[in-house]
Amino acid sequence: MLTIIGTAGADSLTGGYDADTLSGLEGDDTLRGGGGSDLLEGGDGDDWLYGVSGSDTLLGGNGNDHLHVAAIPNHYNQVNGGAGFDTLVVEGDGSIIVDLVASQIERVYSGDGNDSYSNHFGAAAIEIDAGAGNDNLLGGNENDTLRGDDGNDTINGGLGADVLIGGDGIDLASYMYSNEAVAVDLSTGVGAGGHAEGDLLSGIENLYGSYMNDTLTGDSGDNKLQGGSGNDTLSGGAGNDTLLGDFGNDVLIGGAGADAFRFNRVFGNADVILDFESGVDRIELEGWSFGLPDGTLDAGLFALDAPMDADDRFVFDTATGTLSYDADGSGTGTAVVMATLNVRTLSASDIVSVPSQPL
Repeated sequence: MLTIIGTAGADSLTGGYDADTLSGLEGDDTLRGGGGSDLLEGGDGDDWLYGVSGSDTLLGGNGNDHLHVAAIPNHYNQVNGGAGFDTLVVEGDGSIIVDLVASQIERVYSGDGNDSYSNHFGAAAIEIDAGAGNDNLLGGNENDTLRGDDGNDTINGGLGADVLIGGDGIDLASYMYSNEAVAVDLSTGVGAGGHAEGDLLSGIENLYGSYMNDTLTGDSGDNKLQGGSGNDTLSGGAGNDTLLGDFGNDVLIGGAGADAFRFNRVFGNADVILDFESGVDRIELEGWSFGLPDGTLDAGLFALDAPMDADDRFVFDTATGTLSYDADGSGTGTAVVMATLNVRTLSASDIVSVPSQPL
């Protein structure tokens, strides 16, 4: 175990195989840990700190520092950039979780693991390149740039006019923390209102709205749009889209393509579907909430206009276009309207029970 202390100049300090302490003091120093769980303290100056073991503590101190850590499964690093504009570089395929506010990090180049970076309520603008893996990125109050890169990423810009770039994979832009309604259009890549105000989006396939009355619009690809709470308007555009209104009475527009309109009994919403096409589009039921097995709805559970026996749980009114769920199948209990469709014909083959699938 070594303790190595630098000078007021630009020092280069290297640890050994044990748990060493390297302190750069002043100057633009380079500190390299060894095989143990090392403590690297940059001090004043623009320092470069390199952790190796995957269980190191890197403290940048004052200045614009670069902190390099190894992400190794079942190893845990601790980092703090200190004052200045500090950069975190992660190497390896282990997953890492970093609170960028507490760690005082403004720039991140991540590794190949399933990483999570949060700048929630942070007052400094941040920039993240998430690397490979299925990552979760949360911006702060300023104008952040968040790149998911490879993998299926979830990106939430927070407040500010943010740049959200999904990269490769199936990526989700979430506005679940917005306290005002948002309008986000993937075909134009522009957001407005609430936390979406001024946002620019590219390489994003899926959207999750806020607790308010949102407007979410897809592009020419296969999009999944989930409204969250509020009375939302979801429009898929071209492509084979999946629309889930969640809570609230929502307006669902599939657009061109074979679209899915998904329902969950827990939400208790009564949506309006404006462009359902029987035999092309489908009604999806999250089966667990209705007590259904996966697959096309059994014709014995479906009826037109009124339930005929106790097994008829789903009833389509050919006069009004309403699809209802009848929990007792007898009609004596109050049936719950799930949706009002633009068509006046529907069959059990248009309805499919699916597992719960987070967007």
